Amino acid sequence: MRISFNNCSITPRFCARNEEIRKADNIQRRANNSFNFVSSSRIDDYCDASNNYEYKIKARKVADKLKHVILATRYAADVLNETGNGIGILYADDLDLSEHTRLGNCMEYAKAAVAALCANGYYNSERVNLRYEIKFINKETGKVEYESEDPLDHSFAVTDLNCRDEKDIVIDPWIGFADYKQEAVIRFRNIYADDAEKFEKFHKKLFMLEKLEKGEKYNPENYIMETGFVFAPREIYSTEYQNKGLESMQEWFILGFY
Repeated sequence: MRISFNNCSITPRFCARNEEIRKADNIQRRANNSFNFVSSSRIDDYCDASNNYEYKIKARKVADKLKHVILATRYAADVLNETGNGIGILYADDLDLSEHTRLGNCMEYAKAAVAALCANGYYNSERVNLRYEIKFINKETGKVEYESEDPLDHSFAVTDLNCRDEKDIVIDPWIGFADYKQEAVIRFRNIYADDAEKFEKFHKKLFMLEKLEKGEKYNPENYIMETGFVFAPREIYSTEYQNKGLESMQEWFILGFY
């Protein structure tokens, strides 16, 4: 799913919007509360924010150990999923292992969100990764002469909640919000502003070097830099597999209040 900053879908009526987003936020909160993981990434954030050097060193060691356990858990879940049983395909194995270790980052929360959506009958849902896209377009010809797509190390769920024409509702238990994609993009742009700036500076230089290596003239004034966020799909499962795993998910995630 690609998001354009210039072309947004028509926003539904205010009342309908509130109902949809309340529904999505209920799922986001349920997924978050059901799997209140200890996170190596959040420990990293605390390390960066702390002014206590000794605390930073100790916390960093803990975070590194947790990262190894999280990666081992993900690997074990992947092995189970390769057996092809329907429950594994719906993340049951992944979430069982994560619940056992009580460890997880955004990927585990995103899987919990997809499982919660499927358990409540919203099958047209999937997990996506966030990426940042940059294009340099020749003003005269309109041709894209350079493009890149860089990962932002973040995962979340998208859905249509069975009431829209596309999966344009974002459910992100890791950050703790649910909203339409255009609002989510604004939020992501604020959160990842530093990363976006680094990518833009890096690719400006790389594009210039590529042109010079080819012996071509390069004038930055001749190009438009177009940027945007890409929602890169991860696992996409059929309704058949989702139904096979639905029963095991219901005890965790059926909400029952709307």
